[in-house]
Amino acid sequence: EDRFVLPSSIQKSAKEDMHNQHIAIVTGSNTGIGFETASSLVEIGYDVILACRSRDKGEHAVKAINERHMDKSTKGNAIFLHPLDLSSLESVRGFVDCFTAKYQHLNILVNNAGINFSGKSVDGLDLCFQTNFVGHYLLTRLLIPQLLKAKNQFSSKDGGISGNGVEAGRVVNLSSVMHHFAKA
Repeated sequence: EDRFVLPSSIQKSAKEDMHNQHIAIVTGSNTGIGFETASSLVEIGYDVILACRSRDKGEHAVKAINERHMDKSTKGNAIFLHPLDLSSLESVRGFVDCFTAKYQHLNILVNNAGINFSGKSVDGLDLCFQTNFVGHYLLTRLLIPQLLKAKNQFSSKDGGISGNGVEAGRVVNLSSVMHHFAKA
């Protein structure tokens, strides 16, 4: 059985090119599970884009994560690139435009952000539905070219790097139990 190789376990040369950089995006990463996920990915060597609605909260989370790992031999960094409001399709497109202008590939996309209240989005959809599902769907669809350019490696059972153990970027979708509280 093969398993995913973390970037901290891969030997890097001093002249590492941009394509060998390990990039992740975590939505809703200024608090809770998203914050801890982003922090863990930084710890193992990823440069993690914190995709948050609020620039101030995103930049505060970047500072907290980078300070948390300052004294460690961590090779990754938390980065705030551009606000991402999943309740606005225009905001999703703007975030992706900003990301693709700077990065050629994406190793991991963690769709974590979510809300549990309703209303109407700026696009006329139910706010909860758009934020939790439609916004993440559009984000993922627009990032497919960068996900396909990623080169994630696998190791074999014996711990060596498998010759065929390369795949494109991964997408992780989180969910909640809120659907249990819906009224019929």
